[in-house]
Amino acid sequence: LHSMLSIIQGQMLSHPDRNVACWDSDMGADGGASDLGALFGWKNSAKFEVFYNKIFLEPSVLSDEDRLEITKEKQLLVYMRIYIKDMAKVKDLCKQQVSARSTGSAIIPPATLPPAIPPA
Repeated sequence: LHSMLSIIQGQMLSHPDRNVACWDSDMGADGGASDLGALFGWKNSAKFEVFYNKIFLEPSVLSDEDRLEITKEKQLLVYMRIYIKDMAKVKDLCKQQVSARSTGSAIIPPATLPPAIPPA
């Protein structure tokens, strides 16, 4: 998880102009997912919330067996502390970038993309 969050953070820093929304899936539509719905054209936020609640699958709680499998010497707390710290960095960066875009308070340079079809 630490590596994946580092990759996500790196992509966010490399392409700040491509970040269009942040949401906390565990908080449902109130966690910012309603903004995502609006980006996809949902006009009725109540209908989007119903849709979102149908498609969001809450992760299951880790069993003791799973915890032993993914951690060494029962050190899940150490892993979780790192994950929580990294996740907070990603969330903060996301909020800063989206806020800067929506308020126009910062100029975010667009990323240079290669042409979709090479010139003939």
